[in-house]
Order: sequence, then C-alpha cells, then structure tokens
Amino acid sequence: MKRSFLIAAIAFTYVTSVAQTKEFTITGTAPQGSASNTYVYLNDVSTKQKVDSTLVQDGKFAFSGKTEGNSVYSITMGRMGRPFILEGGNIIVDFANQKIGGTPLNEIYDKYEKEVGEIQKNVSEEQKKMGSDKSVNEADRRAKSGELFKIANDKTTEIALNYMKSNKDNAAGALIFNHCIRGVIRDNKELFDKFYSNAGDYVKKFPSVAQAASRFEALDKTRVGMPFVDFTIKNGNPDGTSVSFSDYIGKGKYILVDFWASWCGPCKAEIPNLAAIYNEFKGDKFDVLSVAVWDERANTIKSAIEHKVVWNQIIDAQNIPTDLYGISGIPQIMLFDPDGKIVAKGIRGANVRKAVAEALGR
Repeated sequence: MKRSFLIAAIAFTYVTSVAQTKEFTITGTAPQGSASNTYVYLNDVSTKQKVDSTLVQDGKFAFSGKTEGNSVYSITMGRMGRPFILEGGNIIVDFANQKIGGTPLNEIYDKYEKEVGEIQKNVSEEQKKMGSDKSVNEADRRAKSGELFKIANDKTTEIALNYMKSNKDNAAGALIFNHCIRGVIRDNKELFDKFYSNAGDYVKKFPSVAQAASRFEALDKTRVGMPFVDFTIKNGNPDGTSVSFSDYIGKGKYILVDFWASWCGPCKAEIPNLAAIYNEFKGDKFDVLSVAVWDERANTIKSAIEHKVVWNQIIDAQNIPTDLYGISGIPQIMLFDPDGKIVAKGIRGANVRKAVAEALGR
C-alpha cells in the first residue's frame, strides 16, 4: 500500500500561483499503545480523498514523495486525525505529543496552536479554581466564566489575525482561518469579514473559508425583514411529487417553518411544542410547515408518523434550503409573514409561541 507519489498541486482548486516541485518526507509518531500494522492514511483536504497509506511499525510511520507549493493535508488513524501542511522538506507529525513541525509553515501553525492552547489552558485552570471555591455563588461563577471566555476569545482573535496577516496566501493562513471559523468566529459576520479582508486568494479559496463566505452571504440575504428565498424539491412531497417553498410561503398566511431531521434529538423535542402551537393557532391566518433536511427519506416519513406530524411537510430537501438560508444547525425554526417576509428566526421553546402570538396580535 505504501508508495511514492507526485502530488500535482497545480490542479487543486486552491494552490499558490508559483510552485516548484520539491521532495518531502513525513516522519510520524503514533499515539502510545498503537498497534503495529495499524493503517495510517494521507488525505487531500481539498478533495476529501485518501491519496496514500502506510502502516505503523514500532510506533512509527512514514510517507515520502514530491509536491508543488504548499497545501493543507491531514493524516488519520482510525478516529484520530491531524491537519498539517504538505510542503517540501522533512515534516514531523507527532500524534503522541500533539505536535507538527520540521518545515517552515508547519512550524508556524504549531506555534499558533501552542499560543492559543495556552490561552485555553489558562481559562480551564481559572474555571477549576472557581469550581473549588465554595464562597463563589452560581450567578457570580457564570458571570466570571463568561468574562474569562470573552477575554480568551479576544486574545485568540488578536493572535490569529496577526498570524493571518503574515500568512494570508499560504496553507498556514488557511488552517488558522479554518480553526477560527470553528472557534471564535462561528456566526460572527463582522469578525469573519475582518479575517476575510486579511486573506489572499489562496486562503479565500480554501474549502471551509469559501463555504463560510457563502453561508454568511446567505444569512445576509435571509435576515429578519428580508423576503423568502424559494426552492423546489422534485420529490419533496410525501407522495413523491414535486413541491416548492412558494407553494406555502407568501400565500396570505403566517407560516411557521421547522427545518429538522429524524436523527436530531433537539428537533424531535420541539415537535410537541409545534403541535401545541399548530392546534392553538391553525386556521385562515396561520399554518405550520416542516422541512426535512440532511436526512434519509424513509427515516423522515417514519419519524413524522411516530411523532404525529399532521401539518404540511417538505421532505428529502437535504442541503438545498440549508445552503440558501445559511443554516448550520438544526432545529432552525423561522416565522414568515403573509407576504413571505421573515418575521423571526432561530426561535426555540417558549419563544416560538411568543413570536407567533405577537405576529397574530393575540
């Protein structure tokens, strides 16, 4: 299975504009207790494909080959994974000590991880101190914890932006941006824009960055007060016929829309709440619509029956509406007015009934 290969980075969707073919080696250390002959895979993050494999021998593994420029790759063993930068030189990937290095960009990213990790470690230590201090009441503990997280996020943001500015057009910058998207940025468009403005073309084309940019654009187009964005699902009716969002939205009623999936526990926990609202307000001015996303058709139908979903449904929608509405987590419950404008979004629990009652003047 082990082989030497040429990684044609020039064919990737995000590569440096000028690249020279260079040799690389990857020297890896497996976690303690890893059995010999355990497979280790080298993965291209851009295509999500395994491009090479080898075996652990006496706690070690190795890859070698040629590459052009620098690209984000990962090494996986079972459920463990480690991102790193594939570039010319002798790369070190140490699972046992959670370290990467050996080449310029990997050393930069490793240094970034250590600085951010130190911030997180300090927060954890402060939280432990508060937890053991019996003189601190729960309200003060929560407030102090919130302050600690804010300080940590602000410090992490400052560090990450400084690294981004000096690595805005390489794989280290892409990994740092990706780390922040999953961490300090999350749903903060203003902070995302700040990072994005410091990114070069390479980083902007990195998959997770490009996806986040599309999501924030979708969120902006579907914020409260904006008109609905239509979509059509060819087999979206339970009977297999085609259905469009506009078959229900903008037709003269307030419509409460629940984006959900059968495997989602919090989604199913909201169904009794939706049922109560439906039974209380259904009529000429109000209705409910469930839209199943990221789910298997048969599982959606089975779960809807089990949970007594008797109102209108669109099923098998997959990622079509979630991409259009910038939805990254479910349940996502939204309220549309009779003209199809978004009245409320991201509502849960008691806030769902409150939003509906206020809209209907009850």
